[in-house]
Amino acid sequence: MFKKKNKLVLVILVIFIDLPFLIILQGQTSNESSYPTAQSKTSKRSTDNIKKDFPYVDYANEQVVNEARAIKSEKYNKYKVLEPDISEDNKEVSFADWLTTTSPLPLAESQIVILGKVVAAQAHLSANKNSVYSEFEIEIEKIFKNSGQEKFENGKYIYAERDGGIVRFPSGKETWYLVSGQQMPKVGSKYVFFLTHKFPLYGYQEQDLYLLTGYELKNGKVFPLDNPGGGTHPVATFYKGKEESILLDDLQNALEKPTSVLPK
Repeated sequence: MFKKKNKLVLVILVIFIDLPFLIILQGQTSNESSYPTAQSKTSKRSTDNIKKDFPYVDYANEQVVNEARAIKSEKYNKYKVLEPDISEDNKEVSFADWLTTTSPLPLAESQIVILGKVVAAQAHLSANKNSVYSEFEIEIEKIFKNSGQEKFENGKYIYAERDGGIVRFPSGKETWYLVSGQQMPKVGSKYVFFLTHKFPLYGYQEQDLYLLTGYELKNGKVFPLDNPGGGTHPVATFYKGKEESILLDDLQNALEKPTSVLPK
């Protein structure tokens, strides 16, 4: 599909009919309900600012170090998004928005909600080296919700994943794979994270956690991790720039009184 004569950075904006992520590189289609597809144009400067936080992996040097990593990576075999042997051009591959909830606090969709600091991030290839995902190691500062089977403690570590990352090839070229509206948390920063065992593409994964969304807490203020719906989604707007105490109080109140209405 990609020809060698193409010397431009290719941006593939995928609008889904039914399957949450329709892989244009393979021309696959499906018949299930779609995600929101609102997109926004970004400048070169803002695009570079987003890209710098994406973990990367070397295509030629990626090694499966243990059975746990092999199992974790195998679920990503389902879709082919990388074609390193077809094109030597840098590529940017983007997929449609992922949030189906309209709540700025997606508690119902999250099995685990924590406040924590990102201490490490690494991109990994799928077991068949067709796609890429990123994993984040998070030091837990506070647990707001845990409806799963595994027990977590403050001061311990939890791991969460997202589709996407940067793949570097021996030629020096890179493929940047991202989900439209999603960004990657920064190492060293503190966030309120909403985590779930239900992956949009791969279904329920008992041993793994998907990073649904989050809010960075910095200098007493709230900064949304993500920008779904072209920046119009409540996740991107409701708490942006507010005092972090407002977010934390709303979160605690919503957990204690699930039917309460969030303040305007």
